[in-house]
Amino acid sequence: MKTVFVSGRFNVLHPGHIRLFKFAKECGDKLIVAVESDELSAEGAHVPEKMR
Repeated sequence: MKTVFVSGRFNVLHPGHIRLFKFAKECGDKLIVAVESDELSAEGAHVPEKMR
């Protein structure tokens, strides 16, 4: 089984992110998506991490 991992702020989630997720899922059997926390983000968050 091949696992694919993507990470980012995804703040604000847009169609390009969705295309990334779909492409990444096609590259393996399992997709893991990590969402960067507000604390680690260099910029202020538009949408708080609990809502993303």
